[in-house]
Amino acid sequence: MHQTNVDYQQLQQRLQQAGVDCSPSWLHGALFGLIALHDDRHRAPCEGLAGVLAGLDALDEEVRALYRDIWEAIDGPGLDFGMLLPPDTESPDTRARGVIAWTQGFLEGLHCGGLDAFEFPDDSGPHAIGELRELAQTEISGLAEDEEELQEAIEHAWVTAVLVRELLVVARERRAD
Repeated sequence: MHQTNVDYQQLQQRLQQAGVDCSPSWLHGALFGLIALHDDRHRAPCEGLAGVLAGLDALDEEVRALYRDIWEAIDGPGLDFGMLLPPDTESPDTRARGVIAWTQGFLEGLHCGGLDAFEFPDDSGPHAIGELRELAQTEISGLAEDEEELQEAIEHAWVTAVLVRELLVVARERRAD
């Protein structure tokens, strides 16, 4: 899995300075959730997300730039997308919080973007959403105890989120026909 070029600590500091109560992982996941539903038409979905997070409007340009970066990474040649998580040098607890926050953000982005209006082309979509909801509710200590389990959770969240996005692309294409 490709790791994003965004500096986690720098974004965390900017969010704290702006009074935004979320982690960089949560924000990255939420933006990817919006992209999964809306591709590069980001203005309205980002405004919906700003309604959820007080202070996010203070970082409007940075959030839109991050959205564009994620969009270009996922839509470019090959899959050049990775989750924004705390660095591997952080404690297992911090990294477990990161993957859980990313997953929660992804689900919130889908919700803010109007997931309920979309129909998946088959049962794998609702199943994938259920898997992500389960991960989003996982106890941090359970993931942090075992490095291998933590890595598996990170990979599973990433693969499942990409699957959800691909299924939503198929659903959009079917609607357009």
